[in-house]
Amino acid sequence: MVGFRAVIDAVSKRQIPVVGHNTLLDLAHIYAKFIGPMPDDIATFKSRFHEAFPTVYDTKQLAQTIPSLQVRPKLLVLVAKRRPQTQQ
Repeated sequence: MVGFRAVIDAVSKRQIPVVGHNTLLDLAHIYAKFIGPMPDDIATFKSRFHEAFPTVYDTKQLAQTIPSLQVRPKLLVLVAKRRPQTQQ
């Protein structure tokens, strides 16, 4: 094992969760470089990718689908009020 291939193999072998933000293109790149040629359909891609990496978290998807993780507008207003004003 040489280079990043060793990292990919270790993550897969130990079934370490893969975590990223907006990761579809990243996962496709990992697949094409380390698993094999890209399949013709998404179902095959998902099945083969999850054989190598069974747990994948996309923080963008989580933030969009879990209401408690979504930023509330009131919170943004409070953060904006706490920031020091820059002089013009």
